[in-house]
This record gives sequence, C-alpha cells and structure tokens, in this order.
Amino acid sequence: MAGGRLLTLACDSCRVRKVKCDARTPCCSNCRSSGIDCKYELPRRKRGPKARSQQVRASAEPRQSPIGESPRGTIPDSPTNGLSDIVSPVKITSTLPLAELSHVDRFPAHVSPTIASRIESHHRQDRASVELTLLSEERLPTPTEIQEALAKDLMTLGSSVDHAARKCIDVFMQYSYPLIPIVQPTNLIASIALLSRPLLPDETTPQSRHSSGLSMKSLEEFRAFTLLTALCASIYAGTNSSMICSLDNPDMPRCFLRASRGMFAHFEERDIEHPTSSSLVIRVLQSSAFHCLGKTHIALYVLSNAHHLALLMRLYDERSFDDMPQPEATIMRAVVWTLYVADKSASVLNHVPSTVQEVCLQEPLTLAYEREGDFGLLSPDMPLFTCSYESRLQAGFTLSNKLWKDGADIILDLKVLARMYSRSGVTTEVQPLDVPASGIMQAYLNFCAVLDSLPPWLRDPESHTTNIPAATSFQKLAFWAQKANLVITFHCLRLTILRRAEAHGCCHLLGLINDEGMLALRKTEIASDLVAAATTVPFEALRANSEPCVEKLRQAGVDLLQITHKTTNQALCARAKTIFSTLLDLIATLNSKVSNELSMGFPN
Repeated sequence: MAGGRLLTLACDSCRVRKVKCDARTPCCSNCRSSGIDCKYELPRRKRGPKARSQQVRASAEPRQSPIGESPRGTIPDSPTNGLSDIVSPVKITSTLPLAELSHVDRFPAHVSPTIASRIESHHRQDRASVELTLLSEERLPTPTEIQEALAKDLMTLGSSVDHAARKCIDVFMQYSYPLIPIVQPTNLIASIALLSRPLLPDETTPQSRHSSGLSMKSLEEFRAFTLLTALCASIYAGTNSSMICSLDNPDMPRCFLRASRGMFAHFEERDIEHPTSSSLVIRVLQSSAFHCLGKTHIALYVLSNAHHLALLMRLYDERSFDDMPQPEATIMRAVVWTLYVADKSASVLNHVPSTVQEVCLQEPLTLAYEREGDFGLLSPDMPLFTCSYESRLQAGFTLSNKLWKDGADIILDLKVLARMYSRSGVTTEVQPLDVPASGIMQAYLNFCAVLDSLPPWLRDPESHTTNIPAATSFQKLAFWAQKANLVITFHCLRLTILRRAEAHGCCHLLGLINDEGMLALRKTEIASDLVAAATTVPFEALRANSEPCVEKLRQAGVDLLQITHKTTNQALCARAKTIFSTLLDLIATLNSKVSNELSMGFPN
C-alpha cells in the first residue's frame, strides 16, 4: 500500500520498455494494443516493495476471464523494483499478423498522452523490427528451393546441373587451375551430387544466416554446394566461357551465381565462426564471377571479406600452418597467396587501397611460397595428371606470386622513400644514393631478372612432352596459360613501377631521367614488349587468363593513349598509335565484359 493505492506488478514487456503497466488480466492495455503476449516470467530484483500475488490483483480488478485461463499463470510473491528494474532484453513474438497490428485497440482513456506517445513509439519500433525480420526471411529461399530453381533454370537453357557442372570442372582444371590451384578435383566431382540431392531435411533446414543448428557435416555439404556453384559461375562468366561451346549462354553464370549466393546466405555467419580453406575459396570464386560479369565494385567487396577473414585467421604467419592437416594446408596456402596477388592486382589495376601491407601487420609476413609435402591435390590415377605435372604447375604458380610480391614491394618502397624525402624538404633528384635508394635500385634489378631463368616447360611450353598424347596436349595448354600470365603481368608491373616512379620523381632509381620525352619513349617500348608477348602466346592462353588479362592490357592502352595526345614527337606519336591499334584489336577479341560496360557508360 503506497499513498492509498495498491501496487501493481508490471508485465515483462512494459518493464523492458520502462512504461507504465495497468496490469490488467489476462492482458495489459499496452500488450493488447500491440498484439503481443503479456508475460510475467522475468526474475525480479530483491529490493523494493513486495509484489502482490495474482489472487490479490484478480480480486482488486474486474475479471476478464475465468480463473485458470490467464496466460500469465501464477506469479510468486517475489520482491520487485517495478518499472525501474534493469533487465536483459526478452524476445517478443507477435500473435497477430503484421497487417492487423495497426487495427488493434489503441490506448485506454486513463493513459496520459505522454505515456501513450512513448508506448506508441516503442511498439512502432518493435513492429518495424519484426516486419524486417520476416521480410528478410521470406526473401531467402530454402536450400531445396535453391536447388530446384537452379535445375529449372538450366533445363530452360537446355542443360542439366550434372552436365553443366562436369563441363565447368573440366574447363577449370584445363585453364584456371594452373593459375589458381585452390581446389581438389576429386572433391569437386563428389560435390556434383549435392546440386540435386537434398542437403538437409526440411524440418531442420536453416532459414537465415545464423543457422546455429547446423551440424559440421551439414555445414560441409552447404560449403561444397556453394563452392561448386561459385566455380561454375566464374567459368561461365569468364572470357573462356566460349570454350564450352554447347552451353555458351549469357544467363548461365547468373543462374549459378544466384544459387551460390543464396545458399551462402544460409550459413555465412557460421562459416565466419568456423572458417576453413573452403570459406576463402568460395569468396574468391564468387568475386571472380562478379568481376567477369563487369561488377567490379561488388567483386572487390566480396574479395575484401576474404582478406579480412584471412587476417583474422593469421594466415600470413607460417606458424598458422604447423598443425594444419593435408590437403587443407596445401589449399589454404594456395588461396592465401591467391588473395595476396588479388589484393596487389586491385591496388595496381583498380587504384584500390591495399588491404595486406606487410608494414601494417603486427608481425612480418612469414608465409612461405611452398613447403615440402604440399603437393597432393591432383590424383595420379587421372591419366591427364602425370607425376611431375603438379610440381611443375606449382613452380609457375610460385613464380607468379614472387613476381607480384617483388613488384608490389618496389611500388611501396618508392612511395615511402618519396614521403621521407618530402618530409626532409629536399627533392628526390638531389638526394644522394643512400641505403634506402640503393635498396630500391637493387630490388628493381632483381625484379627485372625474375623471368630470365624460367624452367624449360615455361620458357617453351611446346617442347613439353609426356608418354600420353592426350596428357601432353592438356599440360601444354596449362603451361601456356601460366606463361601468358607471367609475361603480361611482368610488363604490366614494369609500366606501373615506371608510372609511380615518375609521379614520385624517383626515375633516377630506375636508371632513367625525369624527362617527359624519354619517359614516353620508355613507356612505348614496354607497351610494345607487352603487345609482342601477348600476340606470341596461343589465343586460348590469353582467354584462360580471363578478365585480369584484359585489365593489364588496358593499363598499357591508357599509357599509349596519353602519349598520343601529349607528345610533340611525331615519330613517337605514330608508333604509339600503331601499338595502341594492335592492342585495341586484341582487347576486342577477348570480349571483356568490363570493357563493354565501360564503353557503354555503365557503372561498375
């Protein structure tokens, strides 16, 4: 009794909102107006006045339902602090459809306008939250629906999931695996059955990103489905999709990418909590598909998620691989270096700030290019994969990683050195060749010599032979794809280093002078080397390198176009125009989707 009035016990919902509760039975006015359950289940603080029992409140107020039918049940006589209690949030579930929430009774006459407005504000936020959750889950199809939609879409396009997936695996192993050896073909083939077989019973199928109830076995099945569909999307979206002549359709990559992204949404948070190499491979392949479809910004966003996950796993530290089993360690090492190259490529080709900078890591980057015993992804039982094939592929993959790392280090060193000289107030031209400058010169000389000692199968892939004619043809094309990647990347990085040195006034460190005419001549010579290298490799090898190859060629085209507009030397201008014309024809034949979007003025 306080001030002649009976103390009432606020329901859980009103306590959470800290609003006045009339404690009517079976449901208070606030809960009735919002269409939510009126409950008295939260524990009470052991301070404040004693709460009245359910029977006392029932006798003091008009009864609205027979005894025993109240949904609240019996409330024990426990101490309470009323509306001032600080309690943890509770889950409020709506008992009415969302469309009916606006038609329920509002507030009783005795509730003041101030309290009524506060209650209305809180309940309006709750309704919006519930509606958003329901809508997001309605828009997310179940795994079974995703599988059925994929099968239906492919049937409309004249194919089946099994046939399309097998063709994609074959093309990937021929053209993409030499560049990114981040999958195990036997696992891919085993995953084909998951494209049509139900992954989980309907009653246990997760309906949101949280999916905390997934078992580890089910999680691996979801990952396998998502990885395989992402791989198919990247193959069909790439410029090498025309190699699958019978299934070359512009809608194919979108069908697979939609299935991959939809399935990924079911376990994304669980995947972040328990990452494996597949977690990174999925993001790499989805990013590749978006990139080849011309969606550069989305591709970079998806790729950045993979970078952050790798950083959280501390995968740039060699010690993280000590207790990792095979073949997980082999795939993880390959995908981390793939991410590293992709990060530097995005920085060089798309002017995106680098995510992985060794100077920003807490510890030095100690990840080795390879480790003894890392080979084991290709089964020797497959006739196309001879014993030495995988080790030779690894040699080319390591050369590509080393090329990007050395080139990216020089670009970063130029920037740091220019900043250091700028802070000293002296231009770089008058600075002596101190230790940092000499280090950059030596690093550039080492970079220029990376391709001087190519192994025989990369120096001349046509000279490679095996005892099996089919294996010889298969492996030759794989080595050509690696060589095309190496030589085009090398000349592209030469142009980029020269461009950055010119911007920082450090051309003397590369054996050049900061003269506009001399630098234009040097850029023209490098662009000529690039075009010559691109035209001397088989065209299929260029198509195997897909969209990244086109972006590297486009970088040279930008420099040549600037030279034709700025140089006053007629001979140099004419040569730049000739090289640019050849380069433009080459880019056009590669059928780049990004180039098409840029030419049409579409945003990425």
